[in-house]
Amino acid sequence: MESALAEIDTPVARLRAMIRCELESIQGENGHALAVLVYEWRSLSPENQEKLLHIREAYEQLWLTEFTGAAEYLKPGIEPFVLRRFLSGSLYWTTYWYKESGALTLSDLTEMALKLILK
Repeated sequence: MESALAEIDTPVARLRAMIRCELESIQGENGHALAVLVYEWRSLSPENQEKLLHIREAYEQLWLTEFTGAAEYLKPGIEPFVLRRFLSGSLYWTTYWYKESGALTLSDLTEMALKLILK
Protein backbone atom coordinates (compact mmCIF):
# COMPACT_ATOMS: atom_id res chain seq x y z
CA MET A 1 0.00 0.00 0.00
CA GLU A 2 2.81 2.40 0.83
CA SER A 3 4.34 1.89 -2.62
CA ALA A 4 0.97 2.55 -4.27
CA LEU A 5 0.61 5.76 -2.28
CA ALA A 6 4.11 6.96 -3.11
CA GLU A 7 2.99 8.10 -6.56
CA ILE A 8 -0.38 9.63 -5.61
CA ASP A 9 -0.81 13.09 -4.18
CA THR A 10 -4.54 13.90 -4.10
CA PRO A 11 -6.54 12.82 -1.03
CA VAL A 12 -9.40 11.10 -2.86
CA ALA A 13 -7.05 9.26 -5.22
CA ARG A 14 -5.03 8.11 -2.19
CA LEU A 15 -8.16 6.73 -0.52
CA ARG A 16 -9.15 5.00 -3.75
CA ALA A 17 -5.71 3.38 -3.96
CA MET A 18 -5.90 2.23 -0.34
CA ILE A 19 -9.34 0.70 -0.80
CA ARG A 20 -8.17 -1.05 -3.97
CA CYS A 21 -5.05 -2.39 -2.25
CA GLU A 22 -7.08 -3.71 0.65
CA LEU A 23 -9.58 -5.39 -1.67
CA GLU A 24 -6.74 -6.95 -3.67
CA SER A 25 -5.26 -8.29 -0.45
CA ILE A 26 -8.59 -9.66 0.75
CA GLN A 27 -9.36 -11.32 -2.56
CA GLY A 28 -5.80 -12.33 -3.47
CA GLU A 29 -3.04 -14.49 -2.11
CA ASN A 30 -2.95 -12.53 1.15
CA GLY A 31 -6.60 -13.22 1.92
CA HIS A 32 -5.87 -16.00 4.39
CA ALA A 33 -3.28 -13.90 6.21
CA LEU A 34 -5.72 -11.03 6.40
CA ALA A 35 -8.37 -13.35 7.81
CA VAL A 36 -5.94 -14.25 10.61
CA LEU A 37 -5.22 -10.58 11.18
CA VAL A 38 -8.90 -9.72 11.47
CA TYR A 39 -10.60 -12.82 12.88
CA GLU A 40 -8.11 -15.31 14.31
CA TRP A 41 -5.32 -13.24 15.85
CA ARG A 42 -6.34 -14.23 19.40
CA SER A 43 -5.42 -17.83 18.57
CA LEU A 44 -1.77 -16.89 18.08
CA SER A 45 0.84 -17.19 20.81
CA PRO A 46 1.22 -14.10 23.01
CA GLU A 47 4.49 -13.13 21.32
CA ASN A 48 2.98 -13.48 17.84
CA GLN A 49 -0.10 -11.57 18.96
CA GLU A 50 2.15 -8.72 20.06
CA LYS A 51 4.00 -8.68 16.73
CA LEU A 52 0.79 -8.83 14.75
CA LEU A 53 -0.93 -6.13 16.78
CA HIS A 54 2.06 -3.85 16.29
CA ILE A 55 1.85 -4.30 12.51
CA ARG A 56 -1.92 -3.86 12.55
CA GLU A 57 -1.62 -0.68 14.61
CA ALA A 58 0.80 0.83 12.09
CA TYR A 59 -1.49 -0.17 9.22
CA GLU A 60 -4.56 1.31 10.86
CA GLN A 61 -2.64 4.49 11.66
CA LEU A 62 -1.90 4.85 7.96
CA TRP A 63 -5.65 4.83 7.29
CA LEU A 64 -6.35 7.36 10.05
CA THR A 65 -3.64 9.65 8.71
CA GLU A 66 -5.14 9.49 5.24
CA PHE A 67 -8.65 10.12 6.60
CA THR A 68 -7.34 13.20 8.40
CA GLY A 69 -5.73 14.47 5.18
CA ALA A 70 -8.96 13.87 3.26
CA ALA A 71 -11.33 15.19 5.95
CA GLU A 72 -12.88 17.85 3.69
CA TYR A 73 -13.96 15.14 1.23
CA LEU A 74 -15.38 12.68 3.76
CA LYS A 75 -18.91 12.45 5.06
CA PRO A 76 -19.20 14.74 8.07
CA GLY A 77 -19.97 13.68 11.59
CA ILE A 78 -18.19 10.32 11.62
CA GLU A 79 -15.02 10.04 13.65
CA PRO A 80 -12.11 8.72 11.56
CA PHE A 81 -11.67 5.72 13.87
CA VAL A 82 -15.33 4.72 13.48
CA LEU A 83 -15.29 5.43 9.75
CA ARG A 84 -12.33 3.08 9.37
CA ARG A 85 -14.13 0.35 11.33
CA PHE A 86 -17.22 0.67 9.15
CA LEU A 87 -15.15 0.65 5.96
CA SER A 88 -12.92 -2.23 6.98
CA GLY A 89 -15.91 -4.30 8.03
CA SER A 90 -17.49 -3.74 4.64
CA LEU A 91 -14.32 -4.60 2.76
CA TYR A 92 -13.42 -7.64 4.86
CA TRP A 93 -16.89 -9.08 4.43
CA THR A 94 -16.39 -9.27 0.65
CA THR A 95 -14.36 -12.41 1.26
CA TYR A 96 -17.68 -14.18 1.88
CA TRP A 97 -19.69 -12.98 -1.08
CA TYR A 98 -17.48 -11.51 -3.82
CA LYS A 99 -16.72 -13.76 -6.78
CA GLU A 100 -14.08 -12.72 -9.31
CA SER A 101 -16.16 -14.39 -12.01
CA GLY A 102 -19.26 -12.37 -11.05
CA ALA A 103 -20.72 -9.19 -12.47
CA LEU A 104 -18.65 -6.83 -10.30
CA THR A 105 -14.94 -6.14 -10.69
CA LEU A 106 -12.58 -5.02 -7.95
CA SER A 107 -12.63 -1.61 -9.64
CA ASP A 108 -16.42 -1.55 -9.28
CA LEU A 109 -16.15 -2.46 -5.60
CA THR A 110 -13.45 0.14 -5.07
CA GLU A 111 -15.63 2.91 -6.48
CA MET A 112 -18.67 1.74 -4.50
CA ALA A 113 -16.69 1.65 -1.27
CA LEU A 114 -15.31 5.10 -1.97
CA LYS A 115 -18.87 6.40 -2.41
CA LEU A 116 -19.71 5.07 1.05
CA ILE A 117 -17.22 7.42 2.68
CA LEU A 118 -17.18 10.52 0.46
CA LYS A 119 -19.56 13.45 0.73
